[in-house]
Amino acid sequence: MGIPIISPIISQPLTVIDELFAENGASSPQVEGDWGVQAHFERCLQDIGAQQIPSLNTENLDAIPPNSLIRFRGMIQDMYNPEYYVGAYQADSECGVHWRTSKFRDSVDDVQTSNSTIWQRKLYLCVPIPGETAWTHSEEPATVPNGAPTSSNKRSREDSIGIANEASEDADTKRQVCGEERMEACEHLQAARSHKPAFPHAGELGNACILKFYGAEGEEFKLNDVVEVVGVLSKTPGLASFESGDDFMCDDDAQPPCSEVVRVHVLLATMSPSFVRLAAPDVPQAVLQEGLQAHAGALRQSLLSSLTAALGGDALAGEYMLLHVLSRVHTRADAVALGKMSLNLSGCPPPAASPAPGNSSTAAFSPVTEALEQVLRSVLPRTSKMPFTVNYMNTEQLVPTKDYEANRLTIGRLQLAEGTHLVVDETALQTGKLEEAGVRNMQSLQQVMTSQQLGYDFKYYEVSMNTDIPVAVLSTGKSVLADAADILLPLRAVAAPGFLPLEDALLAQVRTYVAVARDLPHNMSADMAKVVEDDLVAQRTAGANRTQEDFHRWLNLARSLCISFGETELTAHRWQHMKGMESTREERLRVC
Repeated sequence: MGIPIISPIISQPLTVIDELFAENGASSPQVEGDWGVQAHFERCLQDIGAQQIPSLNTENLDAIPPNSLIRFRGMIQDMYNPEYYVGAYQADSECGVHWRTSKFRDSVDDVQTSNSTIWQRKLYLCVPIPGETAWTHSEEPATVPNGAPTSSNKRSREDSIGIANEASEDADTKRQVCGEERMEACEHLQAARSHKPAFPHAGELGNACILKFYGAEGEEFKLNDVVEVVGVLSKTPGLASFESGDDFMCDDDAQPPCSEVVRVHVLLATMSPSFVRLAAPDVPQAVLQEGLQAHAGALRQSLLSSLTAALGGDALAGEYMLLHVLSRVHTRADAVALGKMSLNLSGCPPPAASPAPGNSSTAAFSPVTEALEQVLRSVLPRTSKMPFTVNYMNTEQLVPTKDYEANRLTIGRLQLAEGTHLVVDETALQTGKLEEAGVRNMQSLQQVMTSQQLGYDFKYYEVSMNTDIPVAVLSTGKSVLADAADILLPLRAVAAPGFLPLEDALLAQVRTYVAVARDLPHNMSADMAKVVEDDLVAQRTAGANRTQEDFHRWLNLARSLCISFGETELTAHRWQHMKGMESTREERLRVC
């Protein structure tokens, strides 16, 4: 088998960029421009296909050469201060003095700071998406550019860093910006800090990186957004922070070295595709919606059967779990998150074995949680689970917290991307005292369930961030989080919880069903609105103890029930269907 041919745009993107700068930017170097870079790379990617580009999500980092083109999908976990850098400079050559650019790279060897221009770039710390499921990365890995070590001859990361350091002993990059003494101070400062991102989500794998955005690119992104980028990989050893300051002195926002977190200079960026695009990347949305309406009943039943089996054969619980899985925040009005649907299933069996006392790193989960997680991970792009015990609440960090000494945001268990499903297992909860940290953690979890907001801890103040995290709480008896749940349902299992796997072809269709149904538009005609209004008035007139929260829950359930059948408009039939479910649920609550 011959050596694969790799496009120069993948193996030598900086050469392409330098040529575009010489053609379109060298005549006016004082002004930062695009020079046709974005359009050029977009055209090239259409020709060669994005799958040909190595991905930081699936490839061994050591196997990807520096300064090559890579792909990455991740969640923006933190945002650094802007970085100033020498964007263009005059350099001597055999042909005389001419302008060069250092854009899309961390260092150059021949900067003349006496005749250069200063530009600015935005820096975001991006981490592997918490809770992302394996099937979203089922793509074939790209071919690694020629000359990179393969799995049979790859060096360890420590070895590769050492070799790179030996190759860069001239240290012009460092000296040109900070000077030797200042660089040493920066390195001591970095050594005293641990910038390596922590992944508090079980099973989290992958590379973190600092994304560097240029010009207006990246301005639309915010914390916790999931982004996909194509850019130039930088592994400059010993790289220090070239942050703000007239003489580029290293400041308190020093960045981690590349041995911990690599840099990616972004050429192309977009918000990560919706659930629909992950499940069916090549099918137009209109075609998917038409197909959903034709096959929703059968696909709904397949998913419902799997959920019901995970919940011990309880058909009603399976119905409510299905509507819960399809729920999302579709509108925010006066700080009210419309569409949220937090669910508490009580009566779940406890774990088969209890975790070791005082050990929060190992958690025991209910058999229902284990079976339910298997179903959710097979059909959803992102899902996570966490125990709710006294020890866990007292010792774990659920809320992102600002570390002012390191000038970074430390990640918390509840810092999740939009649409991530969260299962909270309360079945191992025993008597004990919640300390101050535990009380704060519990209040933060309740806040997500009731308002889909989370207060980030900035020590001296709190910043409230919108979330969209459907939360399902599983408990043996009445949950301590019951008051925060929209729906309470006692489980009536008739069999042991189990995982009912779907065949691959059917599973792919069910994933598409979930993705398309979540995004379906939903309407209520004027006639149907009158029917609903009359029904609610009649219930109040009859003396039923109904609150505004009850009516909101009914409308939300009716909407989810309609889209679960692929329907975009509420009908009297679905309204009565929802009321029948609610009547059965309320009867269970009265019996308990």
